Amino acid sequence: NFKFNHDLAKIKSINKDVSISSVINNEINSLKWKYIYRIFHFNSTIFALYYDDHNKALYYSNNGPNGDFKIATGIPAGVEIRGMARSGNNLYAIAFNNSDNYILGGLYVSKMINNEYHFELVKEMSHIKDYYGISSNGNLIYVATKENGLYYFEDGKHDQIRGVTKFINKNTNKKTNEKRFNDVFVFDNMIFAIKDKNIFYSNGLNKDEFEVINTKLMDIDEITYIKSIAILNDKIFLGTNNGLFISGENAKNKSN
Repeated sequence: NFKFNHDLAKIKSINKDVSISSVINNEINSLKWKYIYRIFHFNSTIFALYYDDHNKALYYSNNGPNGDFKIATGIPAGVEIRGMARSGNNLYAIAFNNSDNYILGGLYVSKMINNEYHFELVKEMSHIKDYYGISSNGNLIYVATKENGLYYFEDGKHDQIRGVTKFINKNTNKKTNEKRFNDVFVFDNMIFAIKDKNIFYSNGLNKDEFEVINTKLMDIDEITYIKSIAILNDKIFLGTNNGLFISGENAKNKSN
């Protein structure tokens, strides 16, 4: 039961009366003139992803924006880091080069040793190359792939990585076999995986069983699809390529 929360939430290309003024003027010298396309932070550690025509690199600072940014080692040069997440003392990064040659893709893990990050490929998942999303609540981690399914594990237990195989539409009581995903989001014990217009939900207690959530996005048009999910004040927000939607259902009730 998703609907537009407000007319302003549905931004159209004809809306030209939006202006944003910037008051940020403190440039980080160690990243000056570098094209930074994504930023992640975990407590005081900041990761900045750098790109140019010939190279990609993962920079990090353990002392916030005022610290010295170093290059993390272990991840092959030239890959795109699509996401990062933490589980216990482990930090994870998913890489995907978004081409027919997936050889550089992978799930990488690192611990901070002597204040430096060195990433290694998670060997138990080395056969998967097409990672599209990763999310964690600090312990439980889910990773979504373009064509090879949805996986989860806890607290760095790579020998216990499991693939999700149960997707149930409770309205029809039919089970489906889902392999293609666009992203995954974990909020406390609520897990949402997305694929185009579809949302798959688990309450975290049954980590390998997902329910298909029916939304009115199915009735809008053929081109609207979900890009992101957030939870605020017990409401589920969907960011799409055609506006912002809000649930008519309490998110906490959904987790029950």
